[in-house]
Amino acid sequence: MSATGNQPPKKTVSFADFVRGSIVGHELVRKNIPFLLYLTALGLLAITCSHQTDRKIREIQEKSAQLNRLESHYLETKSALMQWGRESRIQERALERGLVPSGKPPIKLEIQPTDE
Repeated sequence: MSATGNQPPKKTVSFADFVRGSIVGHELVRKNIPFLLYLTALGLLAITCSHQTDRKIREIQEKSAQLNRLESHYLETKSALMQWGRESRIQERALERGLVPSGKPPIKLEIQPTDE
């Protein structure tokens, strides 16, 4: 007797079985249905994670662009404010309103404390 004489012959799945659709009822497929479902769940999980990662990357890029625009606006505003605060610019605006610089220096006022 041979060693393979006691074992039943292996059932193989051919390409023709796959094309005809008779593979669905095959014993090999029925035994591995839980594993196939597990692989399907893992595939769906990988696809979901990939889509979420793509969405997060787009959000980060949008926030980065928005941050760059806000930083640029901040620097422009800061520069304009510094220009408006220069003494020469203040004098120009004062002259436009009819104010002229005084020729004499300012006087320091001192208040005497009262003893009560």
